[in-house]
Amino acid sequence: VNAAHRPVARTLVARLVEEGGQVRAVARAGVAALRAAGVFTAVGDPDDEGLIEAACTGVHTVVHLAGGLGGDPAAVLAEGRAVAAAAEAAGVRRVLLVVLAGAGDGAADALRRAHAEVAAGVAAADVPSVEVRVGLVPTPAATGAIRAAGVPVELRGTDVAPVPVADLVEVLVALDAARSRATDGHLVLRADGPEVPLEDVLAAGDPTTGRRGARLPSEAARSALLATLGGPWRDADPDLPSAWDLLGLPAPVAP
Repeated sequence: VNAAHRPVARTLVARLVEEGGQVRAVARAGVAALRAAGVFTAVGDPDDEGLIEAACTGVHTVVHLAGGLGGDPAAVLAEGRAVAAAAEAAGVRRVLLVVLAGAGDGAADALRRAHAEVAAGVAAADVPSVEVRVGLVPTPAATGAIRAAGVPVELRGTDVAPVPVADLVEVLVALDAARSRATDGHLVLRADGPEVPLEDVLAAGDPTTGRRGARLPSEAARSALLATLGGPWRDADPDLPSAWDLLGLPAPVAP
């Protein structure tokens, strides 16, 4: 699991350990806790190709969650390229990649365009891969960033198809358990949530998150975050299979 210092990746690591899996991680922080849990942890940045390749030696599956709301597109690209190259060089059997729904080279926001480029790089690597396209994952960090930035009236009703962290983690755990024998190919799955407006997602969380002591984003960072929030949070392709249906998992419910 790459970037296991981030909350969703760290939650996934804990869940995989709970399942009895042998887990390795690359993390920049929180290393002592990961190692105490029995996770072989390499200390470093999630775009360090050499470090990731070394950590991948003998590994079956690599999981990489591309940066979420507020992520720097340049950093997202650097991390994604490093993972694709390292996985191919280490001879892993599969890459699981999580990107935002609506990712595409023609997307209106830079973050989705970066996610699309990462996905294309993973698909082109000589490693079988699964790409999971997910709706808004309302972590405390994500909702805090949204509140700190402020949500204009015209965005409050945007359907963000929210997917709780626990539901996304179960998708990745189920994919890890489904050890395909495929030797090539790139499968794309959608993992969007129910039709829920952004204002309802924010109302369902802790209303103080991101308010007290929050650092206001720069105008450029705020504009980038709002552009990402504008969506789309669902993929238009009707033939894109649902991760929930394919894996026999319950779909997320409205908060």
